[in-house]
Amino acid sequence: MVGARGEVTTMEFRIERGVLADAVAWAARVLPTRSPVPVLGGLLLEAADGRLSVSGLDYEASARIEVDAGTERPGRVLVMGRRLLDVCRVLPEGPWSARWRAPGSR
Repeated sequence: MVGARGEVTTMEFRIERGVLADAVAWAARVLPTRSPVPVLGGLLLEAADGRLSVSGLDYEASARIEVDAGTERPGRVLVMGRRLLDVCRVLPEGPWSARWRAPGSR
């Protein structure tokens, strides 16, 4: 991810698997099954101030949900929505840490 000033950034948060899976499932309900515009298949994750926001949209509807999460490093990332939903469904119960880094960051 690239910040407002062009610097490479990292986003990191901690959350319970069930909370993450529920939030992703709720926001993913508006994602189109097939779209000629790939960005519409994505979910926007934004972590800041102890909260995680998960947003999705298509041409006609949008969904956004906020849940509590331990924010280690604030940031935002667009991820493949259906893929993230599949991953959340198979994770074992318990707390999880997630980190997204831009290419070239450490």
